[in-house]
Amino acid sequence: MTSQALPSTIVLHLGAHKTASTHLQHAIMAALPIDGVAFAGPQTLRQPGASLPERFGFPFDPDSAEVSTLSPHDALAELADGADRLVLSEETFAGKLQRGWGRIPTPLYFTAPDRVSRFARIIAEAGGPAIDLCLGIRNPTDYLGSAYSQILNGNRVVEPEKYREKNPFTVVDWADYIGRLRATAGVGALTVWRQEDYADVFPQICEAMVGTRDVVPPSERIHPRLSEQAVDAILLAKRFTGPDFKRIAADALPITADNPPYDLYDATTHAASRAFYADQCAMIAAMADVTFLQA
Repeated sequence: MTSQALPSTIVLHLGAHKTASTHLQHAIMAALPIDGVAFAGPQTLRQPGASLPERFGFPFDPDSAEVSTLSPHDALAELADGADRLVLSEETFAGKLQRGWGRIPTPLYFTAPDRVSRFARIIAEAGGPAIDLCLGIRNPTDYLGSAYSQILNGNRVVEPEKYREKNPFTVVDWADYIGRLRATAGVGALTVWRQEDYADVFPQICEAMVGTRDVVPPSERIHPRLSEQAVDAILLAKRFTGPDFKRIAADALPITADNPPYDLYDATTHAASRAFYADQCAMIAAMADVTFLQA
């Protein structure tokens, strides 16, 4: 395998969580094969022993990891499989969305720059190129509201008041996060887009990711939000029954014209978040060597 050529371009899509990352992954997988492109998403990178840290010898949890015996050069050649462009999409590489009972880590994705730096250094030492980064961002209150729905869909139930108390919207500081990534050694191009513009800039996103706009977005939502009635039922069920009821409530009480999406925040907080977010986006757009895709 050592004789195989390495890719000349490596793109790492870091998500973020709750920014249509799964929808984008599904779109790219449906478009494959794409000439000259190798793609590895969660279906590949979340198999036992197959994560990027395990493949390249820097496991996040050494005690439970299955570290590859391949050299970094051979691990990279295996993933690329002869393609000139290797695209990796794995939002969990940047870190966890939330910790414990629903606390957003601060600073946002604080582990990401070090992880990207370590990966980039290993790739460079193996003879590979700098790592191009791609990621979406989202209005803080909407990001937190979607993260709260994920908590309720999981094995834990947190009262909304407690979640808001733990997570003021100002913890979602995208400008700080993008600035830390841009300053990371070994990063080449850095492309950012707003989740709110996702549908409009989808062709440009795909061009940055896989080098072509010839990708068709799936028509369905991959992870629909919880409705108001579903959240009410889940919170009520916390007092009387087990976690299976969460799935039953979500399926039985979907979003409809008479049952709107659950909203974690009031109008005043949303307005403050939008202003905060607009300032962040302006700072990101002004950053040197950052491509900020906007509608």
